[in-house]
Amino acid sequence: MPRFFLLLLAACCLAASLPSPILALSLDDREARLDLDCLREAYPGLVEDLEPGDEGALVLRLSDGTRILYDDGARDRTQAQMLEAPSMREAMALPYRPGPADPAAPLPASGDSPGRRRVQAFFQAAYGKDKREVGAALTAIPFAGTSLSFNARHGAAAALQRAGARLARILEEKPELRREVFPAMAGMYWRPVAGTDRLSLHAFGVAVDLAPRRHVYWRWNGNKAEAARQIAAFPPEIVAAFEDNGFIWGGKWAKYDLMHFEYRPELLCKARRLRNGVR
Repeated sequence: MPRFFLLLLAACCLAASLPSPILALSLDDREARLDLDCLREAYPGLVEDLEPGDEGALVLRLSDGTRILYDDGARDRTQAQMLEAPSMREAMALPYRPGPADPAAPLPASGDSPGRRRVQAFFQAAYGKDKREVGAALTAIPFAGTSLSFNARHGAAAALQRAGARLARILEEKPELRREVFPAMAGMYWRPVAGTDRLSLHAFGVAVDLAPRRHVYWRWNGNKAEAARQIAAFPPEIVAAFEDNGFIWGGKWAKYDLMHFEYRPELLCKARRLRNGVR
């Protein structure tokens, strides 16, 4: 048999022996490659690679040896299951949409809450595995004329400081917007998301709430018409100050939380690349 055909046969046998998710990744899994690129960009030094796991799964390998499920191939999981225990692919699947809310439909559709699916093990590796470790990573930063405590790891505190400096300039020109921002609450609050056993991003010191008494939250106020009105009226320059520095806004969740911004640079990276047609 000619040498060419022997090599071709060997290549085909090797491809057939690979677990299917890895084969998909190597040939056509553009989303996995995009997710990996954005995780590496957002958390330099933490994220290493995707590799095969048990039973054909794909796992994310971190620099500390942590291995986190990226995709087990399941495509029949409910919204509730993906919220309670998401894979990394599921956590990054819903596209975040930077920019002003759509005035014609400011309230996202049911289930459309990009960023609310969170893989706790990933954030523990990124920001601290327990309350003591997170507390040791906190640093005080200036924020629009005040001071806030935020996690210094992976650029989170520096990003909030940049957002605060931009807000300070905005508030100097439009002092009436101070009521939309203050009081601002950050720091570490080691607690679960209300009504769940999942840790909030406040537990890791990478979330900030603006003027909590002023802005609507779905658990406190289920009036969707009022929520839509507030989302449409929320100052876009405040949202942009955060989004441009790697934060997502809870006003873009179906389970709306207008006071809430959390540092999720991987989702902003993915949004930017999809908008520019880069995969």
